[in-house]
Amino acid sequence: MEEKKKMKEERKMMEEENRKEEKKKKKEAEKKNKKKRKEEEKRMEEKEEEDKRKENEKKMEKEKKKKDVKKYYKKAKIYPCERYIGKGLN
Repeated sequence: MEEKKKMKEERKMMEEENRKEEKKKKKEAEKKNKKKRKEEEKRMEEKEEEDKRKENEKKMEKEKKKKDVKKYYKKAKIYPCERYIGKGLN
């Protein structure tokens, strides 16, 4: 009888230790996942910022080209209506 009680107690202790170890493993896994998620979010934010910056650069280039064209026509003293003469767009 006493041996059975000892065996039961030992099993309970082993089960308890196993549970504690599993909890530790889960916590560690959660920490790793959390860290990975943070890194992924950070990368995504950086990528979005880079995309926005490139988009803004493209817009600025387009505006600059428009201004350059306007300057060219102004220097050449060509007015918008004269640009299309002879092209059938009048």
